[in-house]
Amino acid sequence: MLLTVWVRLVFVWDPEINFLNHYLPYIGLQLLLALTAFQNVLYLNAVRELPINSRLLAIVYLIVLFGTTILYSVFGLSIALGHPILDSVNNLTHRVILQSLARLYFVLEIPIPLLLSILGLKRSRSYVISFS
Repeated sequence: MLLTVWVRLVFVWDPEINFLNHYLPYIGLQLLLALTAFQNVLYLNAVRELPINSRLLAIVYLIVLFGTTILYSVFGLSIALGHPILDSVNNLTHRVILQSLARLYFVLEIPIPLLLSILGLKRSRSYVISFS
């Protein structure tokens, strides 16, 4: 819950003035999205409603998501602290690695969880909420 409140601080801190304070709330957002994706996949697995009907594929997705989130956060923090692990400014290979990691991270964090949620909603039972 606290991470969702801190996300707005991304827009408060100017990255040109203090990049670390600008980036820390973004890391919170990354963790929040990763935890939400983990929760969705684990829940769908527990109720046996995974749209892909493959527990192994769900586990592989969670492992890749976890690894990508850690790498993306560590590389971003190293840049924010002024000691980049990968020098994306001067090294083209490092830049390509970081851009590829960012694209993979985006796909793992936004479209896949949305797709799993939509498919999970279509397969789940309907509930009626009534007020008496």
